Amino acid sequence: MRIQQLEAGSVKYGYYTGDIQVANVKITEAAFNMVQYHTDHRYNIDYFADKLQSGNKKAGGKTNISISELQIINSQFTLEREDKKWDKRGMDYDHLRVKHINLLVRNIKADGDAVHAGIKKLSADEQSGFILSNLKGNVAYFPDHLEVKNLDILTPHSHVGNYIKFSYHSRAAIDDFIDSMTMNSTLTNSSVSFKDLHFFAPTLLNKTDDVLLSATYSGTVSNMSVTGLDMLYGDSSHIKGKFTMKGLPFIGDTRINAKMLDSHTSIAAIEKLFPEAKMPKELNKFGQIHLSAIFTGYINDFVAFGDFKTQLGNIKSDVNIKLNDDNSKSTYSGSIALNDMDLFGLTGIKQLGRVTMNGSIKEGIGFTRQSMRAIVDASIQHIDLNGYPFRNLTVNGKLADEFFKGKLTAADTNLHMIFSGGVNFRPAIPEFDFNASIANANLHALHISDDSLSVS
Repeated sequence: MRIQQLEAGSVKYGYYTGDIQVANVKITEAAFNMVQYHTDHRYNIDYFADKLQSGNKKAGGKTNISISELQIINSQFTLEREDKKWDKRGMDYDHLRVKHINLLVRNIKADGDAVHAGIKKLSADEQSGFILSNLKGNVAYFPDHLEVKNLDILTPHSHVGNYIKFSYHSRAAIDDFIDSMTMNSTLTNSSVSFKDLHFFAPTLLNKTDDVLLSATYSGTVSNMSVTGLDMLYGDSSHIKGKFTMKGLPFIGDTRINAKMLDSHTSIAAIEKLFPEAKMPKELNKFGQIHLSAIFTGYINDFVAFGDFKTQLGNIKSDVNIKLNDDNSKSTYSGSIALNDMDLFGLTGIKQLGRVTMNGSIKEGIGFTRQSMRAIVDASIQHIDLNGYPFRNLTVNGKLADEFFKGKLTAADTNLHMIFSGGVNFRPAIPEFDFNASIANANLHALHISDDSLSVS
């Protein structure tokens, strides 16, 4: 420790109690160095703490210290763990260099192992580039936890409050912050920028947007739980609900369980927030999505269960989706219900219009028109096909290479039949190759023939 200038007010010392009372302390241009050497797992400050906690031997108690006001001006703090390599991605917790520290604290009370204080102002900047414009709050430090109430954090890009607690078995938890430091936090109307977060999580480096959120957080970085989430992101996303994440900081290996209620977002917003998610570009056609749903799994392998209202139509799903860098190899299976879905808007196949149906998809693969393959079992209440609104169809078959092969049962006003065969969607006008048992077919009404022709 090095101090350029130290000023102190009146000091009172209790000879029998060992208590120390200081009116005011002002420290200017100090350097505080916290070091863990190669040969010793303890920090240099531990030796000082041991002396302080051993207390006044005459009184047989511990030394209690109180300071009415502490002011630190233009100082710096260094934390150095000599056995750790430097990591220049974001903030390196093993090699901290904090400069331009300006601190104003009142009512400091060090009672044995516990320290209480009211931080009125704290500003600093770290070598990584992170800037703390101001921090305020009521701090309580104990050997096993650090708690800040009425927390108010301000940076050039973020404004966060209002409560946080760090729990740990020992100071060694700092060395394993991601897995060993348990946090409990309540954020209220907080504005958090990824421009700040990437200093603490370098994987977020390419994200720059702001998030406005309220939430309750508990757990470690690697195993967290968030409840009461109310988050605004970008221009089109409002997410409400709760989630758990296990596996950070490696987002691709992180298991996510999320429940979203009355939320809305878009595929473009999801891609911006999670560029690791390999979303097929065709899904952007859904536009703004309103949802109440449960997601379970990983960024690129998950189950989506819930209701989705899109600009193309509504979806109710219980589907497992596995995304691939090559969208033609992405897979999907499960049950799905579509309500007034615009198939032409989604697939680009001119012969298809809107559909209302429920059914199941097995062995689905590919999201493009050319790559799509799937085994389909569906009950179709309504579908526009070649300009005609078919009703009451049952379909069982396989779609591959823009060709459908299977069985179709129709109970439409202009078509009663059992169809077995195939439909080729590649030509401008679909080609049919089938055997059928037809009770009634009005070919003109079905837009199959220009002539007034019926078959029975």
